[in-house]
Amino acid sequence: MDGITDTFNLIVQKGIEGGFAPSTAKARYLITRAPKSSNFIISTHIRPDGTPDLLPVVSRELKVADYVKSITRLQTVLRDLPVQHIGAEDLYGRNTSIVHVTDPRKLADLHIKGSEAGRGIPQPTEEQKVLFDEAVRIIEKWGDPQGPSE
Repeated sequence: MDGITDTFNLIVQKGIEGGFAPSTAKARYLITRAPKSSNFIISTHIRPDGTPDLLPVVSRELKVADYVKSITRLQTVLRDLPVQHIGAEDLYGRNTSIVHVTDPRKLADLHIKGSEAGRGIPQPTEEQKVLFDEAVRIIEKWGDPQGPSE
């Protein structure tokens, strides 16, 4: 499975704006592949429109071999996008953030928050914003409550 890293972790949150108040998440996705595992896990936490709380987490274990095309595309897209840290500026103007970590040792650095996390990060181009939207769609398909799709 060339092009797919042996391990990966993604944290996606829709609903990151909030100013001084904490953001109100509309959805959270956590995607994890343990080193060299033949599977990856997606945990989905959705807040239906008009409701105050996220529903209970739904987790699924998916076979990497069944999703090679979309995993490869997602990782290719994410490699070329400016990094967005949790709690930083909404770089893409989509009220959504994606944090992609392929080195588990770097997960410890995800505590950086606020404007400090965004210093020096270039603003995305319009083309990068389109790619960001594509990445979000791939992840949403995997985490769809009706069942994942490639």
